[in-house]
Amino acid sequence: MVISVISLLVYLGAAAGMYLILRFIQRNIQRLPIDGRSVFGYAKSTVVTLLVFSSVPGILLATATPKIRHPLGSNIEIAVFACVFAVMLNYTSLYRVVISDVSVKVGAYRLKAVEFKDIVRVTYFLGTRSSVVRVYEEGGRRVAFSNQIPGFRDCFNQLKARLPARIQVEY
Repeated sequence: MVISVISLLVYLGAAAGMYLILRFIQRNIQRLPIDGRSVFGYAKSTVVTLLVFSSVPGILLATATPKIRHPLGSNIEIAVFACVFAVMLNYTSLYRVVISDVSVKVGAYRLKAVEFKDIVRVTYFLGTRSSVVRVYEEGGRRVAFSNQIPGFRDCFNQLKARLPARIQVEY
């Protein structure tokens, strides 16, 4: 029982430490001015749901008895799981689509930007579970975002409204 409590504390400490470090990095990244831009990103409820359901396997593994836990993982593997989970959670909370008057930017840590003057094609894929919008640049570079972000329809409509007249959305 003592080993299980120690394993649980190792897991929670590693997850909390990584999450705090990544949130500090996020605060420094998000200090960009967003005046005159439309920003669409994942809802905080999505991040909380991911936190709750993704932490269950780690907690179960950390509190398992040594006979059960030994083939499944050690304290080091539990800490690695917690760190990977914290990075995934941080990516989800940072992911956004920024539409300004001159460009569309998509991403989490490093935003990929495509200027409206360089766009050659925009496609809208309607799938059975989700839809994806892909914006192609002259050099072959592209950015994509799906309807998993809240306000997807508004985001897509703003993108269409700011496209050059020569570009038509392909469905």
